[in-house]
Amino acid sequence: AGKKRVFFSCSNVPQQLDYETNIIKAAAKAKVEYCVKLSTAKAVVEQEAGFGAAHAKAEELLKESGMAFTSLRAMWFLQNLEADGPVVGPGYTMEGMLKNGLVSSCFGGKKMGIVDLRDVGEVAAALLVTDDISKHAGKFYDLTGPASVTLADVVASVSEVVGRPIACKDLDLDDAISAMAETFKIPVEALGGTKDFLSLLLTECDYTTNDVEEVTGKPARPFSVYVKEKFSGQ
Repeated sequence: AGKKRVFFSCSNVPQQLDYETNIIKAAAKAKVEYCVKLSTAKAVVEQEAGFGAAHAKAEELLKESGMAFTSLRAMWFLQNLEADGPVVGPGYTMEGMLKNGLVSSCFGGKKMGIVDLRDVGEVAAALLVTDDISKHAGKFYDLTGPASVTLADVVASVSEVVGRPIACKDLDLDDAISAMAETFKIPVEALGGTKDFLSLLLTECDYTTNDVEEVTGKPARPFSVYVKEKFSGQ
């Protein structure tokens, strides 16, 4: 009772580092004993690609703060299929995938240890109520699913569940960036950091860990669980 613990996460926006810096300073002032930060994939943080630079600096600020902390370096989320349309492919929506039977994406044939966001939430919750902060303090958990899979694997599973063909077409990263620029009405040049970030996701994220199970005591959910729950009956 009376223990102060904080979980924080921030969207990848230009002000990300400012926002997270304010949280860390406020937590330290309030004498918070333990912080859990949602970060991004290990390679993106370590090479400070795109918004990875903000995550790297925030992790450094946590180290300097004197507070106990844990950083969750999570892989790309399965649930991004529901939200990251321009990242998945030009004009992508879940409804469009089901209606048109096609997904065009730079993620199509690239393997990643895609993680279910619910597993990330359960890791964060377990850390916030742990009786032994010292077991996790100063650690960087690489949160992945149980297998490294491609977006094409996920789409094939969706196709099987809904009972109709859905194709997954590989898209060049430059074409994906152009599509994002068109969608958000911004210059392609302004997406250089995003391109670096996506490039690392596509080339450095073919791995898995047992970190979800280490913290929660339960293995990470396979993508098939998400697909069945989300698409059954559609």
